[in-house]
Amino acid sequence: TDGALIFVKLWQMPDSETSTVRTHTGNTATWMRGADVERCPLYASDAEQVQLLRLPARAVFQPDTARGAELLVVEGGLAEAHATYEPFSWMRLPCGDAAAFTAGPAGATLYLKTGHLAAPIR
Repeated sequence: TDGALIFVKLWQMPDSETSTVRTHTGNTATWMRGADVERCPLYASDAEQVQLLRLPARAVFQPDTARGAELLVVEGGLAEAHATYEPFSWMRLPCGDAAAFTAGPAGATLYLKTGHLAAPIR
């Protein structure tokens, strides 16, 4: 009745990946609680990791960018020194970028993909 919003990321998986992955992100059992973040793993391989993150209000977030990262703000917001990111903001962080974000007053839910922007692991 309320409709749906669908995020499509083209070329999400390498051609060699043929397995199907389905994760019910609304099921609390799929989320792992950490000290200051909740994580819902979506996919992992030697070359990349994909997950949803829930950050509480004002939490500091520094993504692992050693092999690059892509980030989509799903809900809430993020801020850094010179910019703010509202829902549906997407960014690509190059390998080794020293990004540091702070979640907004309502926290943030993020889609995070890491490890896939560097040269392939051999």
